[in-house]
Amino acid sequence: MNVQRQNFSDATRHDVVRQQLGDRRDAIRHRTVLQQARHVGQYSQQLCIVKNISRSGMMARTFIPLEKRDKQLIEFRSGRKILGRVAWTKDDLAGFEFIDKVDPDAVFRPQSFHILPRTPRLEIDIVARFETEHIMAMVPLLDISQTGAKIECHGIARPGSTVTLHVENLARLSAVVRWVNAGHMGLYFKDKIPLATLAKWACRKNPRRSLLDYCLDQVPLPAGAALDEDWQDLCRQIDALTQKPDSG
Repeated sequence: MNVQRQNFSDATRHDVVRQQLGDRRDAIRHRTVLQQARHVGQYSQQLCIVKNISRSGMMARTFIPLEKRDKQLIEFRSGRKILGRVAWTKDDLAGFEFIDKVDPDAVFRPQSFHILPRTPRLEIDIVARFETEHIMAMVPLLDISQTGAKIECHGIARPGSTVTLHVENLARLSAVVRWVNAGHMGLYFKDKIPLATLAKWACRKNPRRSLLDYCLDQVPLPAGAALDEDWQDLCRQIDALTQKPDSG
């Protein structure tokens, strides 16, 4: 009996160790990531600093209060987008749980050689004042980052021109026109906006697009993921919005 009990104990111990090692590998974190990202909720778009990441989630420094279980889309500098929700918060830190497993290395890898990592863009619903030496116009601000902005603007300035962008509650932004295409214009700021300044400014603005908007056209929910009631409710909203009306 003693031998059998010892054999059973050893086998059990090995199973436990094997499971612990598997869980540990699954939760391996890149502790020195410190990379900016954008997270989009149902009523907000905001910046964060990713501090570490695993296959199942990440920890980040955030600039707005978040509620546990808030659904979020996280977009990384590589352009990759991951759906998740807030698992916990403490002071200015938050833990995000992904709804599907990810490859942490692939998250930061550019999706193609033609797409370079870039600072996160915030799509805020606001109009800005655009000025050149001879022209002033109010233009829709399509997105903004620490280093530049995209505006809707038709033929006011050429690439290489020096312009000024006045954005409500932000400093006067001197910029150079980088490109002009199909009524849109890309601007590069001569002075980088501090991250905290841009993040706190965005806290007081309405997003141009919400989590639901992104899920409708860019980020489908993983078919194999185990979705809780919150995500199932979002799926029902998407189905209702995309359902084709009966003909005739």
